[in-house]
Amino acid sequence: MNDPGQMRRLLDLGVDGIMTDRTEDLRAVLRERGAWSG
Repeated sequence: MNDPGQMRRLLDLGVDGIMTDRTEDLRAVLRERGAWSG
């Protein structure tokens, strides 16, 4: 999963994990949601 929009959608659905080649995008999405500290 490399599309931030789809990452957001999946997180909204309650997935437990996302596999990606674009960790910087996933980190940004998680930071938006307050789910990444660091």
